[in-house]
Amino acid sequence: MKFFTNPYGKYPYHLIPYSIWRKGYSKPFKELIIDPGVNQLKNKIEYPYINEYPLKITQKNILWVIPDYPYDVGPNLTQRECVIKSWENIEKWYNLPQTICSVQYEYENIVEFIYNYDNLYFMNPNIIGIGNLCKSTNMEFLKNIIYYIQYHNPDKKRIHFFGLYKLAIKYLLSLNCPFEISIDSMKWDYGLHSNRVAGTETNTKKYRWKEGLEYINEVYKWDLFYKKQQKITKWL
Repeated sequence: MKFFTNPYGKYPYHLIPYSIWRKGYSKPFKELIIDPGVNQLKNKIEYPYINEYPLKITQKNILWVIPDYPYDVGPNLTQRECVIKSWENIEKWYNLPQTICSVQYEYENIVEFIYNYDNLYFMNPNIIGIGNLCKSTNMEFLKNIIYYIQYHNPDKKRIHFFGLYKLAIKYLLSLNCPFEISIDSMKWDYGLHSNRVAGTETNTKKYRWKEGLEYINEVYKWDLFYKKQQKITKWL
């Protein structure tokens, strides 16, 4: 399992928006994901740099997300338009190297998720991303999609989860999936925004990253715990 988030210190798995990448990126990393920057879609219908896609990246430890349109970030689009625009980009660029293709569907609609996941899987993309998750805390829905993927990945493709809820991360890791998984999240930072007061400790990047690293360490501890449990089970 690899957990991606925004860069700080020596943390090796970086998630950055394309708006940062295009200016030049020099921070050291073990693996990097370039996201189109979904927050730039809020109240808009298109990304500001869409004309600069597709990205021409061949470096093995850099991945880029084909621009998708998750409804939960608040674009000025209907749910159906979000799905259609996401598919149009996937159909153009899914077979390019170093890409992550994101499954989009109407928010928390398990039937449409399954239909679109299966269609994307049939296209044989490099890496499948699971989108439209950033605002979801519906554990029944999240468990259902994780369970479905667990038993519908015959080629053992790498699956990347965008913005997965913390309790759902724990559930995912408990399954010890027989394929590579990666996750990105900034949820550990959400609650801190409203509590910041100018000139106080909680308004500093250092404080935010102290909270962030505690979150990340907890996720990796879960991963290690469930891997050990799996080894013990094999010996029983």
